[in-house]
Amino acid sequence: EIMPSLVVSLFFQAEGGIRDFCLSRGLGDVYKRQIQRHDMLRMIIDDDGQQRILKEVPYFHFIQHDLTNLTQQEQQESLTQIREALSYRVLPTESWPLFEVEISWLNNDCYRLHINLDLLQFDTMSFKILFDDLFNAYSGQELIPQTFTFRDYCLKNQTNRNSDEWKMAWCYWQDLLSDLPSAPYLPIKNSSITEQPRF
Repeated sequence: EIMPSLVVSLFFQAEGGIRDFCLSRGLGDVYKRQIQRHDMLRMIIDDDGQQRILKEVPYFHFIQHDLTNLTQQEQQESLTQIREALSYRVLPTESWPLFEVEISWLNNDCYRLHINLDLLQFDTMSFKILFDDLFNAYSGQELIPQTFTFRDYCLKNQTNRNSDEWKMAWCYWQDLLSDLPSAPYLPIKNSSITEQPRF
């Protein structure tokens, strides 16, 4: 069971000018191509804890917030509420999608993009690849189809464990374990593990 207090997610915000960003230029279609290209964007986790890649998913719709008629203070209050909601929202892992993208329109020249990602799907390099691909596709560049999936990587990694090189590397690090320093002591707040941490 995945406990809500132990779920790790990444919340990201970006702000820019309307001239650099326009839904009418097909951002939704670009994101659809991203979802089709990267199988982990179609991943869910079944009740038995196994990852499953969905072959087909519904069209992903961006949630939009029109803040253009608000005062600057009201805009900031609304943006704070959106940030708080997305930062601590835990999406159910058994249903798609495991990510959220929302757009706040601030005025005729500015927007803010809010993205909430579950790190069950991403690591740091994956995050960079995702946004590089998104930028390139949005700029009109053609994305090269993926020929190697995460499943392929896992199977290849298992196969490599039978190689002499892998066994030598494993033995090398096993021999070093007793000489490695122990983990640092970190103070722990005396609270229930079910309590939602806040940062």
